Amino acid sequence: ATDCAMLRYQVPALEAWIDRHAGADFAVLGDFNRTLLREPVQDTATFRSRLDDSPASSPVGPCAMRREGQRWVAQCPARIASLFPELNDGAPRGSVLWRARVAREDAVANRGCRITGPRGNLAHEGIDHIVISASLKRRLATEALSMRVVNFADAHGATLRTTPDLALPSDHCPHVVTWSPLSP
Repeated sequence: ATDCAMLRYQVPALEAWIDRHAGADFAVLGDFNRTLLREPVQDTATFRSRLDDSPASSPVGPCAMRREGQRWVAQCPARIASLFPELNDGAPRGSVLWRARVAREDAVANRGCRITGPRGNLAHEGIDHIVISASLKRRLATEALSMRVVNFADAHGATLRTTPDLALPSDHCPHVVTWSPLSP
């Protein structure tokens, strides 16, 4: 299956999990295959996350996968244009999400991880995310939502580079968030 089709297929399950844990402390980490920080926070009067104009708060699925020639396509009752508003629809109450952002010093200095391989830069900046529940955010210091992107390193701290004889653990750079609780 194509990565984007698989993500669309998984949206109903991901949203159902988030909805079941509404009001609880949780984090969701991973490759979202899209830059969530470029998407709106939620639906508004002038923006709808779905192409059929249905509200993000109504169920999207269930979805099915079907083959079209050599490609797999996700078929869902509602077509989603923006993922973050779909997950961050506030229904049920308490299911609001917050996105971790790359630390300012990393963004300003353009530091972080670069994985150069035969097909170009494999860092996939912007599609790996850490989102947390509003419940967890209330218990953390503001800087806890500051994410760092780091290089893979060997046992001596030297940056690993891709070579034909060296396989990295992933084709994505590690993302790190340090949880800092609020001071009592």
